[in-house]
Amino acid sequence: MIRRAAIVAILLGGYFYYLVAGEAYALVSIGLISFAAVAQFAPAVIGGIYWKGGTRAGALAGLGAGFAVWVYTLLLHAFAKSG
Repeated sequence: MIRRAAIVAILLGGYFYYLVAGEAYALVSIGLISFAAVAQFAPAVIGGIYWKGGTRAGALAGLGAGFAVWVYTLLLHAFAKSG
């Protein structure tokens, strides 16, 4: 049930984004936003594998800060450009 709920949530989020910014943005720009969002998980994964002194709180703080910067620099810009 959790997997199905996650799939529905992702599809609804994509549809919402299409309604808000779909016409004003090209596929390349949407791909950049998606890639930047997924790429933020790489430092936490690599740090978790190789750095023994890393903590869960540090990884979550880094992910939270990265998400905030991503929203401010890419996502809000896309919404502002679409009107």
